[in-house]
This record gives sequence, C-alpha cells and structure tokens, in this order.
Amino acid sequence: MSIIQLLLDLISTENVSTVSIVGIGGLGKSALANLIFNDEVIQKHFVLKIWICVSNIFELDILAKKILKADKRDKEERDKVDQLNMDQLQNDFRKKVNGKKYLLVLDDVWNEDPHKWFSLMDLLRGGGEGSRILITTRTEIVAMTSHTTKPYTLRGLNEEQS
Repeated sequence: MSIIQLLLDLISTENVSTVSIVGIGGLGKSALANLIFNDEVIQKHFVLKIWICVSNIFELDILAKKILKADKRDKEERDKVDQLNMDQLQNDFRKKVNGKKYLLVLDDVWNEDPHKWFSLMDLLRGGGEGSRILITTRTEIVAMTSHTTKPYTLRGLNEEQS
C-alpha cells in the first residue's frame, strides 16, 4: 500500500494517527516524504500542512515553537513565538490544530522516549478526524514508540540491483 494511501485512509479510531518511513541514513526518506508532502492530492486533502526537522532535540516546547513558527513568514511574528511560556505555547498550539485536518511531517526523528511522544501527542490529539503525522526515522524503535499504525520500511538495493 502506498504511503499516500495510508495518509488518506481512515486507519485509526483516533483523530490523529502516525505513519513512519524507516530506513538507514542517506536512503532517501526525507526526499520521499517531501514528494508526498508536495503531492497535489495531499495538498488538497489536508487543511494544514506543516514540516519540521526534528533531529536529536525532541523537547515539547521546542517542537511546539517550531510548529507554530512553520507558517509564519514575518520575522517579528516568529520572534513573538519564542517569547511564549509553556501555557501560552500550548494554548496557541491547540488553537492552530484544533478541529483541522492536518499533516505534520516530523523529519529525522531520533526520540525513543515514550513519555516525550505522549506529551506531543497530547497536544496534537485535537486535530480533525483524519489528521496524520508522517515521521522519517532511522530506527524501528522510533516507529514503535510513536505508535505508528504501519511503518513503511525503505530498503537499499541488493548487490545485483546496485
């Protein structure tokens, strides 16, 4: 089943579900996610589309700020987000996603701490039915920790193919 179809199908009883692309570094996970993110069907299907690069730092306040700043073009508006305390961040964050069908791409995720995932998911649960989180990661553990419905594993070429 294609990743786009996984993002479009109602695959969970929860409003927000997670799909992961797993594979070794340099295999093209981010490139594939970018193609999916910019696909015309995806662009029309989701009201809110956000892409953030996560890497090694998976802290709720930092992720919330990145998500809130993702669509802010004005530097002054982005700077205001940096000044928010955690309560204000959570309120603004919930206003941004509540009731909206969104696609959030978390690129290059390394977090294996289930408590940190739970905190982020708690904020994201208010999204509209059919909201999705697409994760790119190098490890199956991240996919399992994030409660991915069905990880999509990329494999390298075998010797004959390469």
